Order: sequence, then structure tokens, then C-alpha cells
Amino acid sequence: MHLAHEVKLLASSLLADPHSRTLGSVQALILLCHWPLPAATMTDDLTSMYSALATTIALQLGAHRPLHSHEFTKRSIDPSSDEGQERRIAWHLCHIVGYSIATDLGLPSTLQDDWINTSAASSAPSAFTPLPTRIVQLLRLARFSDRVSRALGGCADSSSGVPAGVTSAALLRCFSGELTDIERGLGSVSADVSLVALLTRVRVCSYGLQLESSQSSAGARSQLASECYVGCVRVLDIVLGMDPAVLVKWPQTLLWGFGQACITLISLVSGPDGRPFDTPSALMKVSEAFRVSLLLAVVDGDLLSRLSNYLGFAAKAAHDKLGHGGPTSTAKGKAAEGSTLTVSRYGMPNWIGSGVPPCPYRVSILKVICLM
Repeated sequence: MHLAHEVKLLASSLLADPHSRTLGSVQALILLCHWPLPAATMTDDLTSMYSALATTIALQLGAHRPLHSHEFTKRSIDPSSDEGQERRIAWHLCHIVGYSIATDLGLPSTLQDDWINTSAASSAPSAFTPLPTRIVQLLRLARFSDRVSRALGGCADSSSGVPAGVTSAALLRCFSGELTDIERGLGSVSADVSLVALLTRVRVCSYGLQLESSQSSAGARSQLASECYVGCVRVLDIVLGMDPAVLVKWPQTLLWGFGQACITLISLVSGPDGRPFDTPSALMKVSEAFRVSLLLAVVDGDLLSRLSNYLGFAAKAAHDKLGHGGPTSTAKGKAAEGSTLTVSRYGMPNWIGSGVPPCPYRVSILKVICLM
């Protein structure tokens, strides 16, 4: 914990010392976002702060304007040089990380899309040195996730941010088709990019499954449930099929998405939309995921130890529910009896919050899973 304290002091010094705001500082902050320091609650976790600080420094350095670097620095930097390439990659990573953090926490992103990101994600020829394929793939998925969140959870005419049901249903159909096109265009992907793509599909489905039953047809809802179930199971298959020694090196932000897939799967098979699926098998996979997350936790209080605590709680609650008559018969789009419906946290985080029943420990549980 002494090292964590020193790292926090170094990061905070960037606010006071303008001379330390360099490209290396941006890169270091992005690393801290991928492998965050232990934190007991969301309010203790500085990941979103580090992401915002990295973006601010990158803006001051002119990383967002590769053809006009001379307007931000003392010299002109060729965007196709090694240094220019590093600046572009750092700017793209600011967006990939920032969008991912906002999506995971169910919060609006403070980032804004721009020309350099649009150009990088496009398949059109570029005058710049080609970016690493993995960066382009992750950028396309991150930008898509942000647009989905803004459209389906950031409506300015709604107190919760959720647009009218008819509007949401129409937007969902458009986004689902667009995501299919993006998936086809990704080409060959690594295991972690495949995981991000699957989680993106699950997040789109989770919006649709939170609509009232009157706002979508039974066929459309059944299709969403099927895609959501398959996506969650495939995410678990990828993670459970990997060597823990490899998984422990993955960014914790990615492993948190794996945890969200577990919780989404529990919520799905515990409700009426999960009736057609193999619930015992799904819960068995979640139990395996619980054991893996215990192995990956580094210290008490880190992201994965908090995830382990919640997975154990949620899986047991689902098993207990199945032991008393099977999935709940609550109307679609409603919270289960005795639970508190969460509606303003964007997609999957809404499901996670709604899945925590009212009890003396509700606030403590929400803090454990980063929703408070």
C-alpha cells in the first residue's frame, strides 16, 4: 500500500507542475487506468480521474491535432514520425480508456469524438503511418459503445436519460445492425478484442431487455435474450479457457467487463426472459468464474476481490430463487419483487444495480461493485 500512496502522490503532482505534463505522463496515466490501484469503493477509485487528466494533458500537447502540432508545441512534429505515431496512439488510447470506464460505470463520457478518431476508425486510406490493428479494432468498438450510451442513456428530455420506449426500440434495431457490420469488419482478432466485441453486443442487448414488454415485440425480445445469453456464455468460455497466469496480466478494466457479463447472465436466467435457456449450466459457469476471480485478486479491496464478493452473493441468490419455483414471473422490464429498479446507469450497470435486493447491506454491496 506504500507504493500505491507514492503513485497517487506522483499523479497528483501533475496538477501542480506544468513541466511534468509530457507525453510520458499521458502514457503513465493510461497504464494506471488499465491496472488501477486497490480501492475499497467507487469514490476511492481514481481511475476516471486519471483518464480525465491524461486527456487534458494530451489536449494541451496538441495530440488531437497531429497536422497542427506547431500550434501547441515549440516545434512541428511529423505525424508519421515515431514521435508523431506515439502521440496519435496516446490520443486514441485516451478515448478507448475513457469510453470504456464510462461504459463500465454507467456514466456519461466527458470525451467528444473528433477528426483523428474518425479517420483512424475509417477503412479509407490514410496519409499517416498505419496504426496497430488492435488499436483500430478497440477504437471502433469504444466509439460505437459511446454512441449507444449517448443515444439510449443520455436523452436530454428525460430525468433518467432514458428516451421513450418507442424511440429506444427503433434505435436498438439500427445499432444492432451497425454492430454486426463492425464485427464483420474487425477481421482476425485476439482473445481480448473478441471479449470486448462480445461485451459490446451484450451491452446493446441489455438496453433492449430493460424495455417494457409493450415497447417491443415478443420475437424481438426473444432474439435479444438469445444474443445476450450467447454473448455472456462466450465471454465466460474465453476467460475460463485461458491460463490464469495470462489473465492476471489483462487490464482490470477488461476483467471487470467479464464480471459484468457474469452478473448480466445471472439476471437474465433468473428472470422471465431466461426461461428457454439452460439455467443450471449458466450458473455453474458463473460459479467457475467466481473461483477464477478469487485467483486473480491481488489484494483485499482491489477490483477483482470486490467482484468475487458480489459474484458469490449473486450466484447464491439465483440458486436460492431457482430452488423456490424457478425464475421470477415478474413482468418484463420490471425489477424483481422486493428489489429497487435502477434506470439511470446505462444498460448493464442498470441490471447490476437492479439485481441487488433491498437489505441492510444494499449500500455496501453497491459500493463493492463500483456503483457508489
